[in-house]
Order: sequence, then structure tokens, then C-alpha cells
Amino acid sequence: MQKKSKIIIISIAAALVLVVGVFTAISLIGSSEAPVVQAGTSEQLSLGQKFLIDLEYEKAVAEFNAVIEIEPKNVDAYIGLADAYIGMGDENKAIETLEKGLVAIKEGYDELSDEDKKIVDEKIEKIEKKIEELKPKPIEIFSNEIPADCKSLVIISSNIENYDSYDDAEEYIKEEVEWFKEDLDIDIEQSFVVENAMFNPKELEKIALLEQLEVLEIAGFNLSKENISVIGEMKQLKHLELHCSALYDISGLSGLVNLDFLQLGYNNIRDISALSGMTKLEFLGLGYNNISDISALSGMTKLEYLALSYTNISDISALSDMTNMNELYLYSTNISDISALSGMTKLEYLSLASNNISDISALSGMTKLETLNLSNNNISDISALSGMTQLKVLELSGNNPKDLSALSGMTEMRALSVSDTTASNYDTIYIYDISALSGMTKLRMLNIGDTQVSDISPLENCKDLECLFLYDTNVSDLSPLADMQKLDTVITTNCYITNCPDNISTSNPSYYEWDLSEYID
Repeated sequence: MQKKSKIIIISIAAALVLVVGVFTAISLIGSSEAPVVQAGTSEQLSLGQKFLIDLEYEKAVAEFNAVIEIEPKNVDAYIGLADAYIGMGDENKAIETLEKGLVAIKEGYDELSDEDKKIVDEKIEKIEKKIEELKPKPIEIFSNEIPADCKSLVIISSNIENYDSYDDAEEYIKEEVEWFKEDLDIDIEQSFVVENAMFNPKELEKIALLEQLEVLEIAGFNLSKENISVIGEMKQLKHLELHCSALYDISGLSGLVNLDFLQLGYNNIRDISALSGMTKLEFLGLGYNNISDISALSGMTKLEYLALSYTNISDISALSDMTNMNELYLYSTNISDISALSGMTKLEYLSLASNNISDISALSGMTKLETLNLSNNNISDISALSGMTQLKVLELSGNNPKDLSALSGMTEMRALSVSDTTASNYDTIYIYDISALSGMTKLRMLNIGDTQVSDISPLENCKDLECLFLYDTNVSDLSPLADMQKLDTVITTNCYITNCPDNISTSNPSYYEWDLSEYID
């Protein structure tokens, strides 16, 4: 009887082994991600290392992942997996893997005994050392250590204030850093500013090693054609500023077709044909250069910002298809025909000051304009402005509009100047009636100096007025200003004032200066 029992037990054990074997085989067949060999993790680690040596990185990844699945805190598996990703050319994935391993290993650390903590600390140190090895080493640029993963770099000369209207370079630098924080989708920790640097062309070669650099600004140095060629090899750049750099030849930049922001203002550039392929540009600054031909810009239909002030251009037909334009600066050029601007109905800011413009009918559809500068032209008909109800700032000084009725619906106006109508030596001065301004209840600054105005009663409802220029007018009665509690500046030079409320203080300077932009909310 005892012998029979032993036979039964052996038979049952054999059956169990057979069932387990079948189940394992089925599991292996059904799992496409299972390692090639089912063995202990030490054997799988060895197999993973063999695949690394044989450059079979995908198989190595499978083995190391299998080990991590079984032992989530296996340091060698994470390091092996990272090495496999490095072999596949993905260093970022390698670092990500190691950082994930650190998190896993540190889990429950506080509950460990001191003895176990020492063991875990060794594992942590091993992974952290590997991460440090993988991270690119910093590059020394102008005696500053710049991390290899730097994405934005600003290099400013101490002479920058000689070009831009900044009190000093330090203020400029602070503004640049704030701009990076607010407007660029780049971590400020990856943005670096180098100030007061002495320029050395070799430094550019170091900058070219920053493979992740997307934003580069160099300002206040004299850059040569050779320097520009080095910058032109940085194909990954999206944002480039080279203003105040004495540039004259920019042909080396022609390959930077991924740029969406380019600032080349305050240079000596004449030929901009190198820019013709930069159709991704949304921002382009070319002001204060010797440019006369802008035909290279004709394909830049994505442009939202364009600055061409203080250039020698006279033909702007190349701008005719730029319907996405939001800000356009054409101050002090040689233009007289602005018909090419008629399709720019998205414009919010437009400066056409100090040109030879007389016909502004092309502006009639620009109902989104908030700031418009037409000063110092030859404009007498302003009827095209009648639909611009969103205007907050309007500069018409140095023109001679026949009447101001087109301004009657502009209830958002904050600052308005229609002064100096004698600046262009007109035979007849038309501005004498300002009744169209009566609805401008948000008006904070008004300049009607050097006009034929005598009656300012239409301003009675403009309770927010802070500054009023009345110089060289026929105004004598200031009683309509009696209830204006915010009014602190009234210029009445060459006026004969007979009635002035007690709360109104006037002044008579010999020189007048104003900035309408100060009065925008």
C-alpha cells in the first residue's frame, strides 16, 4: 500500500511539472515583448550587456527593461538601458531613463535603516555620476561658462547705449532678460546674458558649438563678413538679433531659413537680397540702414512686425501681400504712395510720419488700428480715418486737414495731436472747429497748438484730460476746463487768456515736446 502511494505522488508531481512547462511556453509565445531567454535577472543583465557589445541596441533595451520590470530598483539595468539609448543616438532618452531610475531607487528611502540607506546611497551616487558623464560640458564664452544646452544667448557691448536710446547697457540687458521671460517659450534657466564683453571672433566659433541654441543676440560690436558666415551656419536658430553691429554684408545669413525673428536695425546694410528665402519670418527689423530696395521681402506673407524707418526706400509694393501685419514702421523714408498697404486690415500700429504722403485712402479699411502716426506729411483729407473707432493714439501734427469730422466716433482716444498746421507753410489754415472731439471722454492728452481754434467748449466732457497744448491759438476763455480735476499741464504760449478758472494753472514755455505713447493705458 505504501509503495502504491509513492507512485501516485510521483505521478502527480510529474503532471504539475508538465502543466507549468506548457503554461510557460504558451506565455512566451503570446508575449512579443518577452526577452529571448527566460532566466534570472543576472543572466538577463549579462545578455543585455552582450547585445550592447554586439551593437544590437533594440534587443539590449528589451532585456534591460525586462530586468527593471522585475526589479524596479536595479541600478545596473538602468545604466545598461541608458547605454543602449546612447548607442541609438538618443542621449536625452538616456538621461531621462537614469533620472527615472533615481526616482525609483529613492522611493521609500526615509523608512530605510541606516545600513540600508548606505547601500541605496551608493546606488544613487552611481546613477548620478552616470548622468553627469552624459550631460554636455559647459563652453567658456567671453570668460563665462555657458551650458551646452543653452537655448538663448545675449552678448551686449558696453557701447550699446551709443546706438539705442538706453541710459546704459545695464538697463538694456535687464530689459532683454525680462523679454526672454515674458515673450519667449524658453526656460529662463537656459537663457544667458553676457555684458560688457570684448569681442573676439574666435568666440563665435564657440557659440556655434551650442547645438541647442535657438536665440542669439549680439549687439554693439563690429561684425565682419566672416563673422556673419559663422553665424549663418547655425541653422537651428529661430531668433537672431545683430543690431548696432556695423554690418554691411549679410549674404552669409541666407541659409537661416528657419528664423521667425530677425533684427538687423542700426547697421550699414544696403543689400537685403539674402533674406529672400526667410519666408517663416514673423518679425523683421531693418530700420536705420541704407536700404533702398525691399523687393526681397515680397514672399514674407507671415510677417506681423516690420520696421523700415530711417531707410531710403520709396517703393513699398513688395509689402502688398502682407495681410498678417500687426505693426508697421515706415517713419522717415521717401515714400509717397501707400496703396500697397490697403490689405493690411489687421494692423494695430502704423507709423508713416515724416514722408511725402498726401493720399491716405488706402487706410480706410484698417478698423483695428489703435496707434496711427501721420505727422509731418502733406495730408488735407482725413476722411479715410472715419471708421477707426478703436484708435487710442493719433498723431496728425504737421498736416493741414480741412476738417476734423472724421474723428467724431473715436471714443477710445487717449492722445491726439493735430498741431503745427503751419509747419508745411500752408496758405490757409483750416483747423478752427474741434466739435468732433466732444465725444472723446477718455482723452488724456490733446495738442491743438498752432491752429485757428478759439472755442474749446467741446472739451467740457473730457474729464480725464491731463495735458492740453493751446500754444499759438486764438483761445482766450479757459472756463470749459473748470471741472477738470486731472488737468495739470496747460500750455498757452502766445495766447491772450482773459478767463482762467482758479484751479487751472498755465505755463508758457518757448519749447514744446510731447510723447503720445505715455498716455496709453
